[in-house]
Amino acid sequence: MAEQNSDSQSPAMGHRGAWRAPDIPSQAIFTALALAAGLAAQGQFVLYNESQAGIVLPDPILDSFAPVDVSNLTFPLIYGALVLGIAALARKPSLLFHALQAYSLLALIRVGMMSLMPLDPPMTIIPLRDPLVELIGRGAPLTRDLFFSGHTGTLFLLFLAQPQGRIRSILFVLAMVVGSLTVLQHTHYVIDVAVAPFVAYGCYRLVGRWRMSPHSR
Repeated sequence: MAEQNSDSQSPAMGHRGAWRAPDIPSQAIFTALALAAGLAAQGQFVLYNESQAGIVLPDPILDSFAPVDVSNLTFPLIYGALVLGIAALARKPSLLFHALQAYSLLALIRVGMMSLMPLDPPMTIIPLRDPLVELIGRGAPLTRDLFFSGHTGTLFLLFLAQPQGRIRSILFVLAMVVGSLTVLQHTHYVIDVAVAPFVAYGCYRLVGRWRMSPHSR
């Protein structure tokens, strides 16, 4: 769906007026379908991937320190950032749809990259105790959904989607902190976290270009 006039109303219309724009229903339907497809593909694949053998990557940075269990800090930062980012974007529906469509693409690319680069977790991993991810994994922590870091990529997407301001700065910091914490816990290799922002940026730009094209209308 193209970046049309969803957010171009006068200030008097407010945020509610933005949700009354004529293109909102079609954007919402398309976004919901794309999001469902991305989440379903990723959810099914990570379950399958847990039983597949992979390789252990050499990682001199991880080898240089012992892991620290910071799950109790990482979890609230991740979901606090998600709530903050989505709530802020809800004021401008076209930005929200852009972010959710980019996340759908990110999830599909992540499936492709994990299938092409199957990895075993670091030998010293402390699994991240994430209740929502474990729900997908039927109660067990997922340890092989590695390349690239979904948490880092998702938070970086939320940062990219925000207008300039304090919330954008906060989300950037949170994305960097969460990525660093997963490395500190040896939940991810360093390359998993380092690559995630670049993939997120690519997804955001690709979706943005598509939304501006006549073909998306």
